[in-house]
Amino acid sequence: MVRRLGLSVDNLELEGAIDDDALTTLDIERGLYDDAAVELRMVNWKDTTQFDLLATGTFGNAKMVEQGFAVEFRSQAHALNQPIGRIFQRNCDAKLGDSRCKAVVPTTNATVASVSGHVVNVTALAEADTFFALGKLVDAAGTPHKIKTQIGTRITLWEVPVVPIGVGTTVVLTPGCRQTFDVCKTKFNNAVNFQGFPYIPGNDTMSNYPIRGKDNYDGGSLFN
Repeated sequence: MVRRLGLSVDNLELEGAIDDDALTTLDIERGLYDDAAVELRMVNWKDTTQFDLLATGTFGNAKMVEQGFAVEFRSQAHALNQPIGRIFQRNCDAKLGDSRCKAVVPTTNATVASVSGHVVNVTALAEADTFFALGKLVDAAGTPHKIKTQIGTRITLWEVPVVPIGVGTTVVLTPGCRQTFDVCKTKFNNAVNFQGFPYIPGNDTMSNYPIRGKDNYDGGSLFN
């Protein structure tokens, strides 16, 4: 394990075997233990009540490896790397449907017709092409999968599912949001809660300079 002074993140990759009924391969593959709180202890194996606490932190993304699992241990300094506060940008910085967005996000149930790698075909969809692009597909087991594109009834996921999605099962589709003002207004009718700044000047405006007779430099809006 690497330990550093200061606020840099200490990390360590841990590997272990699955030898407990409470720890299953399926739970690890579904990300159940991602970001879990962890304590690293040096333990007297003859008396486990005797131990020395070495570090506390969280797990990163756990994954299956040969004969067991591997996971990254992150120190508590990892929390200091997370963004805090508002981001002033043209696009929205809220998550679709959260307490800041407030949009009522519709869901659609669909039946899986076929699966090939990261492509899932469903029987029928009333929604237009790209409606579910960048959205989410939740399979019958409750595992979420990120959607890359959607054309008709053909849904392409970003990654091949670790646990195959069963043909004939029902999946739940959630639309995606490109976090632009136009999408917020037209797709979700939620412009009043848009958390971006669509009229903020871009870098081209910030680096521009006045030229006599070219524009009217009266301090008015750039978007009228």
